[in-house]
Amino acid sequence: IQIDAVRNMQKMLYLHTFEGGVKTVIMDNADTMLPAAQNSLLKTLEEPPGDALIVLIVTNPSGLLSTIRSRCQNIPFKRLSSSDLQNTLTDSFGIDAKEAGLRSLMAEGSVSRALMTDWQMEEEKRNRLRELFSNINTDPAGWAVSIAHEIVQMSQDGQEDGQSVLFRWLHDLVCDAPDNPDLGIILPGNCSFKVDAALFLMDELNTLKSRHMYHVDRQLNLESSLLKALEMNRRLN
Repeated sequence: IQIDAVRNMQKMLYLHTFEGGVKTVIMDNADTMLPAAQNSLLKTLEEPPGDALIVLIVTNPSGLLSTIRSRCQNIPFKRLSSSDLQNTLTDSFGIDAKEAGLRSLMAEGSVSRALMTDWQMEEEKRNRLRELFSNINTDPAGWAVSIAHEIVQMSQDGQEDGQSVLFRWLHDLVCDAPDNPDLGIILPGNCSFKVDAALFLMDELNTLKSRHMYHVDRQLNLESSLLKALEMNRRLN
């Protein structure tokens, strides 16, 4: 979001209304504002028109300047439970109950993901990740490079970030083995993939996601996280 878009919004806010008492602006993906645009918005947030409501929707709050965050009221939106999501899909979108149940288990509480994800393609991506993780006939560096390349390629070929696909796959692996320290996958070094190593890698992915705008070489950062997880997994075996 560039500064011109913010300036046009500011002009609208200071116009008089002919109908209704409040002017409302909803800025989606506000965390993608360039620094100049955020600085331009700052004065409006400090001294907004009395009849204005400004809503900034963000997925990455750290993408906003601290001066912006300090002048906003934070209202977190939690993900829906699987049962609530299933009911929403059946009641509001007319999706068959069985299909809605399957989507709700995979969509992590997100209505848009449940509606828009190609679940057949999702399964193909997960199978590909399992194949790459189980490639024990390669050295650790080659293992990490091949997985990181695949994740980056997923992000380029489709609409969804490959890191999110990897995170969901790891999440489901861990959830499917609540009382088992092993995930049923053999990694390079003939080591069983441990739950704690998967959880460590999930934390690494969250860190990369929260700092995405500061990392230029995504593949290099993914390779580093994968190698750290592999080394931790070796120590756990």
